[in-house]
Amino acid sequence: MPSFDIVSKVDLAEVDNAVANMTREMSQRYDFKNSQSRVERSGSEITLKADDELKLKQMHELLQGHLARRKIDAGVIDYKPLEKAAGQAVRQKALIRQGIDRELAKRWSKRSRTRSSRCKSRCRATSSGFRARSVMTYRR
Repeated sequence: MPSFDIVSKVDLAEVDNAVANMTREMSQRYDFKNSQSRVERSGSEITLKADDELKLKQMHELLQGHLARRKIDAGVIDYKPLEKAAGQAVRQKALIRQGIDRELAKRWSKRSRTRSSRCKSRCRATSSGFRARSVMTYRR
C-alpha cells in the first residue's frame, strides 16, 4: 500500500547563513550607511529593527532574496504586526514556521480524499507541527 507523508521543516543553519549574508550586504549598501538598522535571529524568531518603514520594507526584500538564494521558501516567514520604537524607528518580529499547522493539514487531507475515492488520509501531531499522511489503496 503506497503512502506518503507531507512534512515541512526549515534548516535553521541556512537561515543563519541568509541572515549573516543580509547583514553583510546591509553594511555595504549606501542607503543603509549611518543607519541603526539590524537583523537578529534567536530560536525560530527573526527580529528586524529599522530606522523607518522604508528601510524595513527594503529589509523584507533583502531577507526574502537571501532566503531564496539558500533554497528556503519565503512563505515560511510569518511577519507579526509592526511595532513603533523611539522616534521613527520601527521593529518587527518574524516567526519561522516549522511544520504544518492544523488547518492546512486538514485542508490537504480533505482535498486528497475528495480527489480519489481510494485514498485514506489522516493528520497527526508531531513535535514540529502536524503531519498529513495519505495512503493510497488500490482495488483490483
